Amino acid sequence: MTIKITKIVIRHPVVRIRINIVRHIVLRIRRIKIIRRIRIVRVRKLVIRIRKLRIKKVSIKIIRKLTIRVKKVRILVKKVTKHLKITIHKKTVEHRRLVIIRRKIVRHIKIKVKIHRVILKKRVIRAKLILKKITIKIRIAKKLKKPAVVIKRLIKKSIHIKKIVVIRITKVKTIIHKSVILRKFHPRPIVHKKILITIVKKLPAKRAIRVVKHVVHAVRVHVTILKRVITRIIKVRVVKIVKIVRKITQRITVTRVQIRTAAPAIRVKLIAKIKILQAKKITVHKKLIIIKKVIRHKKVILHKAKIHLKVTIKHIAIISKKIVIKAKKVTVIIKKKVVKAKIHAKIVVKRIIKRIKIIRMKAKKMKTVVHIRIIRRLRIRIKIVKRVVIKLRIKLRIHRTVVKVVRRHAIVVKRTCIKIRACPCKLLKKFKHLYHKTKKALHKKAHGKGKKAVKKAKKVVKKAKKAVKKPKKVVKKPVLKKK
Repeated sequence: MTIKITKIVIRHPVVRIRINIVRHIVLRIRRIKIIRRIRIVRVRKLVIRIRKLRIKKVSIKIIRKLTIRVKKVRILVKKVTKHLKITIHKKTVEHRRLVIIRRKIVRHIKIKVKIHRVILKKRVIRAKLILKKITIKIRIAKKLKKPAVVIKRLIKKSIHIKKIVVIRITKVKTIIHKSVILRKFHPRPIVHKKILITIVKKLPAKRAIRVVKHVVHAVRVHVTILKRVITRIIKVRVVKIVKIVRKITQRITVTRVQIRTAAPAIRVKLIAKIKILQAKKITVHKKLIIIKKVIRHKKVILHKAKIHLKVTIKHIAIISKKIVIKAKKVTVIIKKKVVKAKIHAKIVVKRIIKRIKIIRMKAKKMKTVVHIRIIRRLRIRIKIVKRVVIKLRIKLRIHRTVVKVVRRHAIVVKRTCIKIRACPCKLLKKFKHLYHKTKKALHKKAHGKGKKAVKKAKKVVKKAKKAVKKPKKVVKKPVLKKK
């Protein structure tokens, strides 16, 4: 039971937000661990190199330079480990929150399911009692040797009630079904503004916009489910009861007609029959009143859900704008990094080329051959610097595409708002800047063309009226003369 419910609970927008935050932190931890490993390996390599140079008895200056580098790398390792600890702590905190929220929702659903199961079990017991009564009636009818028509009617009723019992038992067994829980027991997908703001703070732009879209979708689905529930109640329960009431009224009218022409002994029986039918009608009508109350209650919930949908769309329009701004900021930061990396790369390349030239000049003077390893090491440093620039360029390209995607999805959120028809005119006026600039321009052009066409049509109408008025006056004069 709990496993099934927990799987369904993941659909709730608050749970989905928390899951995404935890996943993002897990990915960050993995990246930090990789960086830490790389730096530890670098320290080990440098230490091994220093040992070998000491054995070879190389100059102290070179060894000192290497030891300074080792110290710097060790400081970086310490910083990374600190950062790792902080991120792990954040992950544990977020995971706890997720677990608490999930447990609360699961508990809420479990309580509702248990209450509903008790109600369904009671219905099964009622159906079984009715079946018992009908079976007793059939036995009595057979003993008293009543007509075959009466016995057949009772048997038909018993078969029908047996089917009802089977259906009700299956309902009790299959209550924890996905569609049933979403329709009846799933808590309302209310997402507070504070939680939506955490999306902007704790998630990257691309993932944040996906989560925002999921929130809108969840609220919209909730509204559609409520609409379906109301229509289903009207179609199945109300229509059924109305049909029963009509049949009873028809039978009452028929019996009243029969009373007029019936014998006094039969008339008494018919009057008793009318009383029974009227009592039945009252009981059925009471059911209809209860159903109407249920529908009224559901409509109130639907109205609240629609209001909540409007509010969430308002918040999401603002938050999607913030996400776009965040994505743009990241691209600006990466641009600055690229510029700095290029400047640094140029300086490094110049220095290394100069160094290679000096080494070769000295080798010529000394009349010795330069070792290939020294030049290779220097060229490797040039490659490393170039790789850094290339990586940053790729990163910049990716983030530019992210900005485009985020913008596109921010507009999609707006469109969904219009599709739902839960968006008031104020929203369109307030957040018109979310639309694309080209759409605005096209809208203005179309609006201008329409106005010009209307003005031309008015002028034509006026000319036609003047032409019609003149012959009317000419017709009236000869009529007066005749009189």
